Amino acid sequence: MIRYYCQFSYGGFRVFRINGEADEPLTQQEVTKNERRDFPELCEYYFDNGGVKLLYRKVTDGKIALILREIPGPTSDTDGTPIKTAIQFVGDEEDRDMLNNMCLYLIANLNSFEKRFAEMFSLRGGLHFAGNQLVDFFQNCQDFSELGKSDKIRQSVANEENEIMLISTFDELREGDSKLFEKMKLKGITSYIPYQSLLYFSEKKDEGCLKVKMVNCSPTNIIPSSKTEIPKTESQDAQKKKMLKIVAAVITILIFVILLNKCQQEPLPKSLSNVSIKASSINQICKKYRMLS
Repeated sequence: MIRYYCQFSYGGFRVFRINGEADEPLTQQEVTKNERRDFPELCEYYFDNGGVKLLYRKVTDGKIALILREIPGPTSDTDGTPIKTAIQFVGDEEDRDMLNNMCLYLIANLNSFEKRFAEMFSLRGGLHFAGNQLVDFFQNCQDFSELGKSDKIRQSVANEENEIMLISTFDELREGDSKLFEKMKLKGITSYIPYQSLLYFSEKKDEGCLKVKMVNCSPTNIIPSSKTEIPKTESQDAQKKKMLKIVAAVITILIFVILLNKCQQEPLPKSLSNVSIKASSINQICKKYRMLS
């Protein structure tokens, strides 16, 4: 049987078990040192340590865990930034097929799931959660047509020896990233999907940009530098246009400073309409400005 756990900031970050009931009082279901509620210690480690967005792997005692972190929650800090929450699905070997489907669904529908998950929390009269909605949601998520052509993803998820991870802090694994593998306690061959390509796939449903790579997580292994070519997103284009505007504004200010300095050194002409600045005169102004500075 698959068990559900979440991490939520409520008087500090705390871990709660979700039993699948309507309007669950989560504070009565907290996971503590004395009350584990069948939650493996290694799974709690993944709640507290960052570096990956999603991780699907075997844990101790034959358990399998599907972890999704950095989910924007329903509450915000003083700056208005959503406070992150996280969820874990923990099962046994007999739950592998269902967990495989859940992992595929999250890969294909990351943004939409995160929004729906945040809406399941309620702070009226304490911290509550619509656990029945979460359980029903995954029991009914059997349509993976969006990943129909992504055989490599299906094979990676179904391979019991592989571990799936989506990078959250950077898009590409680089030389020296074996430290991340050590921190995440990963060993052997791991499949990973660059986070930026996953976001683009979620937005455009373009399977051509959804890259799956295999890496060796041995601490002595050196990951070769590589770069996945990702199609430009609208946000990237907007940022580029913004930078061009900033550069143009800086150039305009510099020209104004140069002309102002020139005016201080020479009297203004009687008629500004007769002023024409040629390239040669601008060069002379620049030479004088460099001499004065």
